[in-house]
Amino acid sequence: PKHQKDAELTPVSFSEQLFQLSYQLCKEFPSLTPFILEKEKFKKVIRLYADVRKLQIRENTNNSITDTRSNNRKIRRPARDNWF
Repeated sequence: PKHQKDAELTPVSFSEQLFQLSYQLCKEFPSLTPFILEKEKFKKVIRLYADVRKLQIRENTNNSITDTRSNNRKIRRPARDNWF
C-alpha cells in the first residue's frame, strides 16, 4: 500500500533511534535498563549493540542453512491404517 511506503521513508529522529537501540539491548539483556545504558559511554553502547546484531544475523543465517539441510534429509513414508 501507498501509506506503508510513505511510513518506511519517514526519517526517524536521533532520539528515536537511541530509544530503539536501548529497547533492543534491554530486551536482549533483561538485567540492563535504560538508566544503566544512559550512564555508559556512547561508544560502548554502540559497540555492544553492533556485536549483538552481528551475532543475531550469524545465528539466523546458520539456522536457515541448517533448516534447509534438515528439510532435504527428511524421510517420508506412507502412513499405514494399522497402528499395531
